[in-house]
Amino acid sequence: MFTFLMKRTLSYLFFFFLTLVVQAQKGIPYDLKNPIDILSLPKYLEEVSGLTYYSKEVLAMLNDEKGNLYLYDLRQKEIINKARFKGKGDFEGIERVDDHIYAVKSNGDLYRFQVEKEGVVEEIETPFDDSHDIEGLAYDPFKHQLLFALKGSGDVGNFDVKGKAIYAYDLVNAVFIEAPEFVILNKELEDLVDDDFDFRPSGLAVHPISKELYVLSASDRALLRFDLDGRPISLNLLSKKHFPQPEGITFSPSGKLFISSERKGKGGTILVFEYQRNNHQ
Repeated sequence: MFTFLMKRTLSYLFFFFLTLVVQAQKGIPYDLKNPIDILSLPKYLEEVSGLTYYSKEVLAMLNDEKGNLYLYDLRQKEIINKARFKGKGDFEGIERVDDHIYAVKSNGDLYRFQVEKEGVVEEIETPFDDSHDIEGLAYDPFKHQLLFALKGSGDVGNFDVKGKAIYAYDLVNAVFIEAPEFVILNKELEDLVDDDFDFRPSGLAVHPISKELYVLSASDRALLRFDLDGRPISLNLLSKKHFPQPEGITFSPSGKLFISSERKGKGGTILVFEYQRNNHQ
C-alpha cells in the first residue's frame, strides 16, 4: 500500500511540474511575445547588466564593466544623466532604496551611494566571493530586504545548496540572513523542461503588486516566477529574437515590466510589457 501511494504521489508531482511550463503562458500577467515598446540604447550601453526604477518615468542602469550609473528618461527615450561611483569592475546588479543606490559586483562587493553625492561611496561587507558569481540584485519593499541571485555556487557559510540560491540582506538590522531566501532546485527545473535546460540567474525583481519574485536566466533565456511561499509557479521560455541575452529586470510601481538585453557590438535594448492584471493567476 505504501509503495502504491508513493508511486501515485511521484506520478502526480511529475505531471504537475510537466504541465506547469505550459500553463505558465496563461498564468503570467504579461504578453512576453508582444512588448508595447522596444527601447534602443546607445552603443556604449551594449551590456546593461542591471536595471532599477529610479523615479517617475526614469530608469537607472549599469554597464557591465564600469562603475557608472546611467539615468534613462522613458519619455524622452534618452540618457539624461551619468554618475560615476567606482572604477572598472564586473558590476551585475543595481537597486534604488529610498535615497540610496546599491550596486553589486559578481564577486559580492556591495556599494551604497547617492547620485547627487558623486564620489561618496560606502562599501558593505558581504559573505560572497568569486565562486558565488552574483548576477542580480533586487529590493523587496515588503520585507525591506536586498536579494542577491547567485549564478555560481549556492553554498554560503554552512548551507549546502544543490541548485541555485538567492540570499537576502536585512536592511533594517544591516545583517545578511544566513539561510537562502529562495532555492532553485536543479531537479525541479529538469522536470519542468528537460535535462539540458540550464537555468542560471541573470537578474531578479519583486513585483510591486503581487509581491512575487521574478528571476531571469540569460543562458537558456527564461523567466521564472516564485509565489509568496518561495515555490516556483511558472517558467516562461523567452524568444531569442526579443531577448538575445536578458540581463536586467525591473517593474514600475503600476506593474509595468522592463527587461534589458545585451547585444554584442550594438547598444542594448529594453523591452517594455504592460501589466495585465486580469490575467494574473
